[in-house]
Amino acid sequence: MSLVLLIYNKCYIKFFQIYCTFRSNHSLYRCFIRDVQDFIRTFSLEQE
Repeated sequence: MSLVLLIYNKCYIKFFQIYCTFRSNHSLYRCFIRDVQDFIRTFSLEQE
């Protein structure tokens, strides 16, 4: 389960790197990624 989330997390971040490069809004991107990582971390802990 954790491995799936890890792969998902990487793909998700990659998508938003591309998206936010396109949008040129890096501060929003940084905040968003931090939120996503917090969510994934919490979700992973619940799966343990």
